[in-house]
Amino acid sequence: MAVSRASRVPFRMDEANSVSCGGRAGISNTFASALWATDYVSQAMAAGVAGINLEGNPANCLGYSPVCATTPAHLARGSLIAQPIWYALLLARALIGDRPLRTASSSAQPENLAVRALLAADGTLQFVIVNDEPPGAPPAAVSLHVPRHFGAARVLALSAPSPDATSGVTLGGRAVAGDGSWRGPGAQPSIPASGGQITVTIPPSSAALVSVAHAGATAAH
Repeated sequence: MAVSRASRVPFRMDEANSVSCGGRAGISNTFASALWATDYVSQAMAAGVAGINLEGNPANCLGYSPVCATTPAHLARGSLIAQPIWYALLLARALIGDRPLRTASSSAQPENLAVRALLAADGTLQFVIVNDEPPGAPPAAVSLHVPRHFGAARVLALSAPSPDATSGVTLGGRAVAGDGSWRGPGAQPSIPASGGQITVTIPPSSAALVSVAHAGATAAH
């Protein structure tokens, strides 16, 4: 990025994904890959990267492909299923066009907790929070400090039964449908601001997109 900024040539990360050379079963096809991708995309945005290409092979459901076909016949007719990492891309879709903000975190936060702030074009503050603490660890209570004229936060949670789960992944409590569509929840959980502070609880091995709009405005989805 130092070279990109000095030359004023935007940098795009090409051929990225969890494990090189096609991925690894038990890692690339699990929910852990979705947590990694959510963190990786937000980290790249914070660094000023112009974009990321996540590789995939739709013929291999054991690798790192966001979508894949379970049989050659399904592949021939274009019948694909969403892998866990696809949910990270659905979450990241809400960040397109956002501008990264300098984010300061308390040293008291859990070791495997990442928080990054971005500003949407409509003025909405968006926080990407990834809690990579293992199952059984206590939930992380994250206090977000926002300007006092901002209203309640809306939380879009990314979760699964465990980091090694290959199914049961949801975004906003909803799974991708068989036809590939995903419809966001009609009403996301709302957390009020108090004195410019919003406290969000993030369970271990999960992530969330927290959107905070100006009071009276509608938060980004």
